[in-house]
Amino acid sequence: MFSAIEDNNHANISLESPIDYYLDSGASSHFIPDQELLWDYSEFPEPRVIKIAQGKIEAKGSGTLRYTVRASDGLDVNGEVHNVYYVPGITTRLLSIGQMITQGYKIELNQAGCTVRG
Repeated sequence: MFSAIEDNNHANISLESPIDYYLDSGASSHFIPDQELLWDYSEFPEPRVIKIAQGKIEAKGSGTLRYTVRASDGLDVNGEVHNVYYVPGITTRLLSIGQMITQGYKIELNQAGCTVRG
């Protein structure tokens, strides 16, 4: 699980109140139920149907998720995750490990936990 923090600014994740995201090695894309968190949001002409283990979901559009997290050294780190799909009604925010690696992030999983560097 990855926690980013949301502030009162439209479409920005910051260090005021946490929002949980799950890093998913099986997810084909990033999925969130919060259109208002996406910068440069663009609605798809037709919903994109995505097959998942439980059936299918429909993505209505996509955008960029901007975030700020506190690193282990106490410094605040800003970043962006691109091509995040808006899927109304889902209950879990998923970030695709494969897509994050494609976008230049380094992800290390070990017995102590998970480290994400971008």
